[in-house]
Amino acid sequence: MAQGMKITKAGKAIDSAVLDDFYLHTSYPLLKVHSSGTFSTLIDGTRTISHNLGYKPFVLVFSEYVNDDGSGGVVLTSDYYQHDWYQGGATITFFGYTKIFTDRIEITIGNTNSVTPGAVDGIYYIFKDEVV
Repeated sequence: MAQGMKITKAGKAIDSAVLDDFYLHTSYPLLKVHSSGTFSTLIDGTRTISHNLGYKPFVLVFSEYVNDDGSGGVVLTSDYYQHDWYQGGATITFFGYTKIFTDRIEITIGNTNSVTPGAVDGIYYIFKDEVV
């Protein structure tokens, strides 16, 4: 018989089938932060961050959002959004995305024209998967 441990959130049943009811459940992988940091002044290009985990990890990336100013120009918001975004306009499209590899992540900002939105800042978290 397999042994294990479950720690539920307050008011949740130990036999719950909802994973969000648990702080810890040894039958499922546990994600721990492998590395985190910030990136700044990313202007139309790619920032590469190495992790060397040997597999594609779970990654969260947040960045400032590029928005249309309503008159054909662009503005950089002070709000952070999940870094997979797309802002389309009549003559230009801005985009941000993250590619995940077994040894690195690549955070990209770009557009379909030659307009530069300014420096885009962001935050990233790379998680490692540990089976408890």
